Amino acid sequence: MLIFSRTTKGFSLVEIMISIAILSIVMLAIFNLIIFVVKITKDNGMRLTATAIANQKMEYVRSLPYSSVGTISGMVSGVIPNDENVVRNNITYRVITTVKYVDDAYDGTISTTPKDLRTNDYKNVAVTVTYYGPFGNKDITAFSIIAPKGIESDIGGGTLIITVIDAKNQPIQGASVNIVNNLLS
Repeated sequence: MLIFSRTTKGFSLVEIMISIAILSIVMLAIFNLIIFVVKITKDNGMRLTATAIANQKMEYVRSLPYSSVGTISGMVSGVIPNDENVVRNNITYRVITTVKYVDDAYDGTISTTPKDLRTNDYKNVAVTVTYYGPFGNKDITAFSIIAPKGIESDIGGGTLIITVIDAKNQPIQGASVNIVNNLLS
């Protein structure tokens, strides 16, 4: 004689569907977390490489004689390329170097009394490395001050300051000045 009894030793179809749905949500979250961690790791590696490139370029600038510190076609003339591409690990990094003269207030400026007629006290160098990472464009910038050995000198170049005045020696506000130098690009 066979006896049938109702026991609950298995899963119903509804329980299996709910379990699959919960498991799918958890797996999707873990998968997205893994993708995010990989992107962060790649971005950190690219940032580290960009920092190394900026430091390398800045060390190159520091190794130059003071008279050579400047960009090829910049306002402060020198031997450093203004804009160049560097490829590391099959990734292109754009390196932009700017060099500017600084008229330090310590020894007076052109607009103080007494006037400091030598407005190129030292040079301010900025090296910016740009790359396109997983989270968009990123920039790393390194700054340095390059000072001449000894006292400042008039090596050519400098800061251009223009004051426009009227017949009564009063400054004219909003004057339009156009300066052309065909020697620089």
